[in-house]
Amino acid sequence: MIKLKKPIYNQENIIDDCISNMRDKNSTKSRVVSSKNEIVSKSKEYDELAQKGQLGTLREYENIKGGATKSDMLILYDQKFARKEQGGRKYYDAIKLLAPYGRCPLCGQREVKTLDHYLPKSKFPLYAVTPYNLIPACSDCNKDKFNDVSICREKETIHPYYDDFTDEVWIKAKMIEEDPITFEFYVKKPKNWDDLKYKRACYHFEKFGLNKLYKPYACEMFTGCLQDVYQDCVDC
Repeated sequence: MIKLKKPIYNQENIIDDCISNMRDKNSTKSRVVSSKNEIVSKSKEYDELAQKGQLGTLREYENIKGGATKSDMLILYDQKFARKEQGGRKYYDAIKLLAPYGRCPLCGQREVKTLDHYLPKSKFPLYAVTPYNLIPACSDCNKDKFNDVSICREKETIHPYYDDFTDEVWIKAKMIEEDPITFEFYVKKPKNWDDLKYKRACYHFEKFGLNKLYKPYACEMFTGCLQDVYQDCVDC
């Protein structure tokens, strides 16, 4: 899939911008302010663990040191980070632009429309506005992943900021000689990959339904090429 550069935005600035015009209804703002240092600290920890491939060691919990709740963090993301014309929206838009040519890094095919929480905000609200946890994604990939949390390293989808699966060609296709001709896509293990990387590639491929996604595009391209060749022969 597509490897992306990590967002370089300061976590403390993100929080400050998100709460800049927030009214302290139900003390949400006060609790977020009290938890800001914890959120900043855990954001750094996220980055460190992700670089080591250890995000699976993070635990789910709803209440954050300092007092912020799951509800507070969801409000922060939904109403102040993702909502247009709010303080955090500039970060939302900037992270979407990290995807080259606006292509979803999870499938490599469709257009980026939203941000996906690598660790779902419903289960890991602490990272709701952590930039390292926010991935540009198409709507379909975002829905396919939904609240998926890996139960082991082998069942972790590719993290575009930390995993590089571009070192080898690992998605192959075979032609099915039917009428009309179709294609079947599959994962083939490169010689220099270990079993873990291969299993993660397979899981990512299945999780996002990439065979189903790529087949119609391949058939359309193949048919178009045949038509071009035929037309060139007719014109000779």
